[in-house]
Amino acid sequence: MKEFYMLYPKISHNKTGIVVSMLRRAELLANAGYKVFLFTIQYDALTRIYFNECYASGLLTNRENIKLINLFSFFQKKEQDNHCVLIDKPHNNCEYDKNGNRVYKGKFNKNKRYEVFHDNRLTHINYFDDGILNARSKYDDYGKLCTFQTLVDKKVINEFFYDIYGKLVLKINFSYKKDVKKINSICLFDQFGMVEKEFYSLIDLAVYTLKEYICIKKNILYYFFIDRITEFFPFLLGNNPSNYFFIGTIHAAHYTNYLDIFSAPNKRYTHYFNNLDKLAALVILTHAQKEDIIKVYGESSCYKVIPHTLSKKPHSLNLPVDPLQFISLARYDKGKRLDLLIEIFAEVLKTHPDAKLNMYGFGLEYENLQLLIDSMQLTHSIKLFPFAKNINPLLQSSSMLLLTSQSESFCLVVMEALANGCPVTSFDIRYGPSEMIVHKKNGYLVEGDDKKLYAQTLIDYLNTSDVFKQGMRSNAIALSEQTSSEVVLKKWQDLIEEIEISYKNLRQS
Repeated sequence: MKEFYMLYPKISHNKTGIVVSMLRRAELLANAGYKVFLFTIQYDALTRIYFNECYASGLLTNRENIKLINLFSFFQKKEQDNHCVLIDKPHNNCEYDKNGNRVYKGKFNKNKRYEVFHDNRLTHINYFDDGILNARSKYDDYGKLCTFQTLVDKKVINEFFYDIYGKLVLKINFSYKKDVKKINSICLFDQFGMVEKEFYSLIDLAVYTLKEYICIKKNILYYFFIDRITEFFPFLLGNNPSNYFFIGTIHAAHYTNYLDIFSAPNKRYTHYFNNLDKLAALVILTHAQKEDIIKVYGESSCYKVIPHTLSKKPHSLNLPVDPLQFISLARYDKGKRLDLLIEIFAEVLKTHPDAKLNMYGFGLEYENLQLLIDSMQLTHSIKLFPFAKNINPLLQSSSMLLLTSQSESFCLVVMEALANGCPVTSFDIRYGPSEMIVHKKNGYLVEGDDKKLYAQTLIDYLNTSDVFKQGMRSNAIALSEQTSSEVVLKKWQDLIEEIEISYKNLRQS
């Protein structure tokens, strides 16, 4: 028997590319009959809601073989919970603010208690002593008390976590350095309310939980997929049972200067390369990146190339395609160089003023990008939209996806676009686009960082016939079969078989 654990800090409302790729890997393996657990370690009262969103959006469909284990929810026994409807009771001496939150006054008309609601659900209560905030109780999506915080100078000093039956299960003590909150210690309580063990970080508690509570059967092979090594490297480096296998994954460039593969290493991945002997496999998304890694770090038998995949092919929605409609799907992040894309598209508009560019994403660069669009007076032609959950209709109705990233590891959105029959234009960057885009067949690869060439490429494309454009869309779908779920699943199964053969040989020697 075997079980797969996808390790990640948290699943939130906005799903990053790494989270999406992890979820699709989970779906792929679950659909093949494997038991998959998403193991997250950070606390969020809405963890259950965010996990269910994965199913509502179609990122996940397999409920039988995919389970979520959140570190805090595990001890709070959330899996035993049933929905609890809060009954609104009449309150005396209660005022309401403009948002419908309840305010209770004490002596001298100072705040004593402040009950905060969101979508008619109690989220937290702030408590005051002589008008000064000194405590807060927080409630989960089922209306149950889940944590109680004590505050000094508006800073959380202690946080107590309760299970669904009201028992104390965890306590975290915090300290601050330059207003940055840090965990000092974590106490885990047993069923009798005694301290079972003390920890000094979340990952220490997580490792203890996995080893002592969850992954404890000797007849099961446990596979741990690490998508964020910076949080989980203490687990990798620990003294682990022989039936634990760690599979590292690389989702971005392994160096810092995108123009130089020998530049300073990307610190997110140095733990991998310094501890290859601890890994059963290090999964790299493209052959080109594997070759560059070998140039820097040398050969290793644990390097395996397995690309992303879509858990299922998109259904054709038979939407009309607007030949003048272009699309961008990327975080509003400097590394995506969306300011460059705006400048490129401004050149396209000089010859094709009716062309449109819709940009979907989220991130810190939103305001800067909007200011750039405004300053160039392009608001009629280029629009910024929030992160889109369902991108299939957007891609199927757009003429082309545009990518201007300075580097990628595989670029999931390129694969999604091609599977939806949407050609892609990208700079010929490391890595990913060149392994999926065949120049002038299903898109375009633009050499270097030549903005003029990129713009001219789009202009030339707009000048082609409808027959040529339709041929590109057909090629996009056909060539996307190279990363079909069947092909990629076979690669994972081959890797698992190889690991288990080595494990059996080691036990017999």
